[in-house]
Amino acid sequence: LEPHTVLVSQGGCSIEACHGLGFELFSLAMYDAPGELARIMDAYSEHQRIICQVYADHNLAPAYQVSCDIGFKGTLLFSPEYLRREMIPRLKYEIEPVKNAGMKVVLHSDGDITTMLDDLVDAGIDGINPLETTAGMDLAAVKKRYGKNLTLVGNAHPNVLTFGSRDEIRDDMKRCLRDGAPGGGYFFDTGAGEIMPGLPVENILTAFEALREFGDYPINC
Repeated sequence: LEPHTVLVSQGGCSIEACHGLGFELFSLAMYDAPGELARIMDAYSEHQRIICQVYADHNLAPAYQVSCDIGFKGTLLFSPEYLRREMIPRLKYEIEPVKNAGMKVVLHSDGDITTMLDDLVDAGIDGINPLETTAGMDLAAVKKRYGKNLTLVGNAHPNVLTFGSRDEIRDDMKRCLRDGAPGGGYFFDTGAGEIMPGLPVENILTAFEALREFGDYPINC
């Protein structure tokens, strides 16, 4: 599919270990067995670093994505203090090989992760996805504060994209371009991080047509 398509692979991060344990057990272990939990996260972190090293050694793409869901609707799944202590140092360690290889790193997290953006930039993250609209992520505000530091991927409203009329979809694409594209550093995404099975193909085509129509610089839509 070259040169029209770039395959960007992804791995996880240490906090993803909570998904394997289940949130209830993970939450209990945070207080009742922090040492054992740290050993699990360290092992997961080492595994992710190996994946990053292989990716970097083979120079597979200009970017790499880390899947690490830390957000919920309007808030984080974990306290900022916990993430700063347990996740951020491990994340920086995990992505070091691809950063050393000159690749960009995009972090995928559903939910509202606004509180952690400073920490993620410090850890070496170059972009964030999907800027979930329905969780409260404000594309315009994030662009204003982090536009020089982060590539922004997403923020299309998934309900509009799935159920909206042609005009509503086009209006939402214009909003995304107005809020995220000026100055560069914006990629369209569905706002859910992927194209869901229930998303009508004609709606995706409508979105792409609008992006092609209004997406030329300077942005004026």
